[in-house]
Amino acid sequence: HQDFGTTKSMQEEKAVNAQRVSAENQAQAQATAPVTEVDIEKFAGLAEVVEKDIYGQEEFIKKLIIAFKRPFVMPVEDGFAMNSIYVCGPEDTGKHSALNALAEEMYNRHILSEKNIKVMDLSLYPSAGSEKLFLQDLYEALQAEGQIVLFENYDLCHTSYLTYISSLVM
Repeated sequence: HQDFGTTKSMQEEKAVNAQRVSAENQAQAQATAPVTEVDIEKFAGLAEVVEKDIYGQEEFIKKLIIAFKRPFVMPVEDGFAMNSIYVCGPEDTGKHSALNALAEEMYNRHILSEKNIKVMDLSLYPSAGSEKLFLQDLYEALQAEGQIVLFENYDLCHTSYLTYISSLVM
């Protein structure tokens, strides 16, 4: 029984390693996708349109738009994600609503090719034993049609998974 357990453990480890390599390869491919040319003028008036639906977040919306515009003004180096934006703040202040409204308007203006945001709740991976599930979900998020992946609750996941996420943006 010991040999079988060891073999099974080795097989599971090989499967997890294969998924890790697959997720890392997908992350690299996603990160190195070419930045499409976008007329910077498409960003003009974007804040005013989004602010019609999101009240009291004018400064946040303007900063979010600047962050989204940055890779179009200053293209990123090959091998890096087009953009990474760290958004934090108190709950129920409109962060998700603003991000969704901005993504939809950027889609309407043909800045983004997809308006949907793929959300990955990192609180679902509280222990190192969740690695296989984490890698599957990360791969799915990176394969999603949308151009935006939102990682929520980073402070509640096992710290080992933050390395995977940081490799996407650094």
